[in-house]
Amino acid sequence: MRSYLVIFSLFVITLGLSVHFIEWSSPPLQLLEESRKCMLNAKRAGALTLAPGMYNQAQVSYDSAILVWNSENTKMKLFRNYELMEGHLNNAILTANLSKTAALEKERQYWNKNQARYEAVRDLYEYFKMTYSTFPLKEAERKKLAEARLVLDEIQLTLKNKSSREVDRKLGECEAFINDLINSFTAIMENYFKDFELWESLQVNALKLASKNNENVLIIDKLNRECKIYYRSQCIATFPVELGYNWIGDKVQSGDKTTPEGIYKVIKKKSSPDTKFYKALLLNYPNEDDRKRHKLNISNGSIPKNSAIGGDIEIHGFGGKGIDWTDGCIALSNEDMDSLYSIISTNTAVVIVGSTKPLEDVLHVR
Repeated sequence: MRSYLVIFSLFVITLGLSVHFIEWSSPPLQLLEESRKCMLNAKRAGALTLAPGMYNQAQVSYDSAILVWNSENTKMKLFRNYELMEGHLNNAILTANLSKTAALEKERQYWNKNQARYEAVRDLYEYFKMTYSTFPLKEAERKKLAEARLVLDEIQLTLKNKSSREVDRKLGECEAFINDLINSFTAIMENYFKDFELWESLQVNALKLASKNNENVLIIDKLNRECKIYYRSQCIATFPVELGYNWIGDKVQSGDKTTPEGIYKVIKKKSSPDTKFYKALLLNYPNEDDRKRHKLNISNGSIPKNSAIGGDIEIHGFGGKGIDWTDGCIALSNEDMDSLYSIISTNTAVVIVGSTKPLEDVLHVR
């Protein structure tokens, strides 16, 4: 009996020594902390929305690691094994980092794409301003165009700071509005240029006559805002001009604020106090063609029967404002008016046309 007790005691001592010197399996707490940081960094990078598949895989691996940890902690210390937990955590770290990288790449692509799109919409805006800046806009269009400019400035700042996800929507709204304006004004321009052959023939005939008689002739290009003096078919001077606010098309009636088109002549030279516009060259508007057209417009009902034809169309000073502001006259700066006034005499032919250049030269290629 005594021998059994000795053997048992030796067994207990041996077991105790073994338990004392055994290397227990410990939970990988450093990996756990690292995985949490990786998950957080991925989340901050936008992986939840930009790389949800990989981020969810990382989340599943992390959750599995926590389940294994909790399960192993219920066992006796001698029988705990955290290798599976370690594997799940390594996988969570790997997929979290991959989801972060994917999210950052998608974010970079997003901003690059919108930067390129912003530049395209900005170029569209500049194209409209360059091509149609002299066209009269309705108040609502002018206001909307100003708003579009402000939105583009705001988008530029947003792209620089990467501070908003509203870029897509705002760019879409700007692009749609500017495209609508371009399409609308292109249609107006194309319709306006139906008279280009007439404008061309008026110029050719006037220049031929002036060359034959050794006379000056004035050609007013409404679209390009130019007044050119020709002598013997040679352009000897060009002046910028301003027109009636509603300058598109031919003058129809009094008060329409449209500069007429056709061939006229200077019938009187005015200076202060005969004119309130510094100096002026009075034209013979309405001429016979204008009267015929006015009567036709009344008879076909395109204008009211009591519509007056208007008059007192002049080339005068007080221009240089940079906007179209007259009631239908042609305005030059006082300095340019002095030069013109000194050269032009009464009976000088004045040809007023929509454009001296064909439509394809006017419309800028996008």
